[in-house]
Amino acid sequence: MGFLGGLFEKKYCAVCGNQVSFFGKRKISDGLLCKDCEAKLSDWFDDRRTSTIAQIKEQLDYREENRKALANFKVTKTMGDGDWRLLIDEEADSFLITAADIHSIVKVNPDIIRRDEVITSGYSLGERKTEETQLVDGKRVSYDPPRFEYSYNIKVELKVRNPYFDEMSFQVHPTTLHLHKVEWAAKPKLGEDHSDVTKYLENAKAEQAKIEQYTQVADEIAHWLRREAYYAPQAAAVNPTAAAVSQTPLQRDAQAFITFCNTTATMPEKAHYEDLQKRIRDEQNEIRRKGLAVTATGKADLAALDQLAEQVTAAYKEAVLRCSGV
Repeated sequence: MGFLGGLFEKKYCAVCGNQVSFFGKRKISDGLLCKDCEAKLSDWFDDRRTSTIAQIKEQLDYREENRKALANFKVTKTMGDGDWRLLIDEEADSFLITAADIHSIVKVNPDIIRRDEVITSGYSLGERKTEETQLVDGKRVSYDPPRFEYSYNIKVELKVRNPYFDEMSFQVHPTTLHLHKVEWAAKPKLGEDHSDVTKYLENAKAEQAKIEQYTQVADEIAHWLRREAYYAPQAAAVNPTAAAVSQTPLQRDAQAFITFCNTTATMPEKAHYEDLQKRIRDEQNEIRRKGLAVTATGKADLAALDQLAEQVTAAYKEAVLRCSGV
């Protein structure tokens, strides 16, 4: 009886005080939360169950202040083509990641993030390979040559400095991307009829182009978000001629970081240093993957990247020592 009595006892939200239904209650560490209050929390927040009443109330205060600030958020640029997009206020150097359209952002209340709150950013290309088969005598068997459908989802991923969440991600295209391939066991002989394979692959070039297009979009978004870009204006102010030199995004970010380290009185972020080193290693691995490491140009590029990594490390270590007062 005691158990049943407790089961049907009225429950109330610890934040707003409204009664919560059996299926509408949400547990927090020291009470219950109604679904209406939960809906006001950030989309990126995932620690509800371990949060206290006080912490939830603090976040809801932050969310209300964020809603007020959205009234002054001016969307001057949009990036991405998926359900969720990056909306940018270039004057305030801040952004939103949201599925809402421009006219409903105040109602939806996406979190405003300043670009200098971004710690690292990049993108991931999720791949899934599925063999396509045919029905022969009641059994599923492989085609000859085997046919495969590759599915791709390209996401921008970032880490941010926020009291209520530290990771954000979103897909840059509206639906899953597909690419069809065949895997020949041996090179097809001249004169053989492979019209069925040709028909199967008739859209492969367009599919590959779309994947490359959205990979470039993701790279551009990740580069804009990357914290090293925050150093660039400061670096240009110190060395304005360097900003005019044609450089790759990696070189530009590395030089901006080095200049910042050489002139700053503020401790540089370790995460930014580690992200730069990872990007340098990734670029070196890409040169090796393409088989260019044995060419004169490839060797020179690898050596230049090694030198860049050493310069970044030296500048970072010197700045850490200087800012630590050692």
